[in-house]
Amino acid sequence: MSARAPADEAARLFDNRGRFASHEGAPALGFVTPERVRLAMGLASRGTAVALAMADAPRPVMDALSLPQEALVARGVLLDVAHAAGRPWLPDAASIGPASLDATAERQGVALESGDALFVRTGFASGLVAGGESAGRRAPAPGIGANCARWLYERQVSWLAADTPEVEVQPAAAGDTTSEALRTVARDHTGIVFVGGVALDALAQACARDGEWAFLLVCAPPDADGAVSPVAIR
Repeated sequence: MSARAPADEAARLFDNRGRFASHEGAPALGFVTPERVRLAMGLASRGTAVALAMADAPRPVMDALSLPQEALVARGVLLDVAHAAGRPWLPDAASIGPASLDATAERQGVALESGDALFVRTGFASGLVAGGESAGRRAPAPGIGANCARWLYERQVSWLAADTPEVEVQPAAAGDTTSEALRTVARDHTGIVFVGGVALDALAQACARDGEWAFLLVCAPPDADGAVSPVAIR
């Protein structure tokens, strides 16, 4: 069996292409239905907004097979994996798997729903600042492992965002078939929008204080380079 065979099989099994005619470039956005948007609107009960772009850093960058041209309004969910692990930030090259995501969700008392935009906090940016390193450093870095492809597909996640330049773990963890395995399956076939470089520390503090980890996500369409300025409204 070739090194690419497992990723190719996962791509076949977790494929949403052709499922939603109006979302060919990012099929998973089709799960963000008008009903889901209406429910998400109810999460903005406090009327407070948290910008998710890092200060003095490039704006978060969206990566999809083709960039969506419309604004996004959806239910966002933050999983603070670093805090759940009892750490201010995860170590470099730490691979986050389904068990960690499930354990974090259970600890926080939140569940993923169809069409949700999932935000994963690793604490990477905080670790760079504490170590006096450049915010532009890309690798090594913690991130989502390729073994999360099925987990993301089954939960019908529309967005996958993280506080790291690349959403997936860098470099690939032992056992991942390729460094691009997650992106190949989850972005190219499941059709999830990847967004890296998101500021999550302030949002995590607000969610922890209130014990509420779901919020209304509002994001204007990306510019020509894929840069976006997402906002969490609570």
